Amino acid sequence: MKYKVVTIWFLTFFIVGCELEGDDGVSGAQGESGPQGIAGLSCWDLNEDGNKTMPDEDTNSDGVIDVYDCRTIIDLSPTNTLVNSTTQTITNQHTRQSYSSAFALGITLFTGSSEDYENATVDGNWHALDNLAADPIQDPCGLWKWESTPGGSYKLQAENAVAYNVRHMLAIALYSSDPAEDAHFGFEQCQNACLSDNNCTGAFYSVEDGTNNSLNCKLLRDVGFEIDSATEFSGFQTEEIGFASANIQNSPIYIGVISVCE
Repeated sequence: MKYKVVTIWFLTFFIVGCELEGDDGVSGAQGESGPQGIAGLSCWDLNEDGNKTMPDEDTNSDGVIDVYDCRTIIDLSPTNTLVNSTTQTITNQHTRQSYSSAFALGITLFTGSSEDYENATVDGNWHALDNLAADPIQDPCGLWKWESTPGGSYKLQAENAVAYNVRHMLAIALYSSDPAEDAHFGFEQCQNACLSDNNCTGAFYSVEDGTNNSLNCKLLRDVGFEIDSATEFSGFQTEEIGFASANIQNSPIYIGVISVCE
């Protein structure tokens, strides 16, 4: 009989001792919002002061500080590591050189004088300059050439190269009250953009449609093998090779070619 009493008491204790899970209670009231966080920094804000600082933060020199001035990776041109034997310091020297048709700084398209160009412009006799065009173009990198067409015109082309990037920049950007002290030209920025990009072997720049203030800078790269002439990048086509050559060389702010090589 004692055995039965113990068993009943044990079962009763076990059942009563187990806690059963009840329903969830009502959610509490919404807590107060935390304080406003500190504003983040813009990607162009190099000195992290929250202000747009000309010209230091206008890294692409287009006269405007915006997201186009942001840089995540700077692809510098190839360098050789050199050691100064006297100071035993290591210095880096660029091995790539850039050349431009602006003022015939390395690339010559026109062999005549500015007077020849002016006289032809006044007379409207553009073909008088044809024999003054440099054909082949004098380019240390051998990138730019005149390609004749079946119709008798000429295309300004880049040998075995195609366009892969387009930059937009002001033709002239002034940052001070004295333009002679602080003027940046679009062709200079286009040239620097190509020189600082390992993929770039040349560039073609020209004023954008409808404005004389902004340039299209088209960066070119060598494809690494010979391609058909129709596939190569072409800046423009003309029937007046001499006048086109003279115009490029004498109007360097608005149109021109660039080449980069070792």
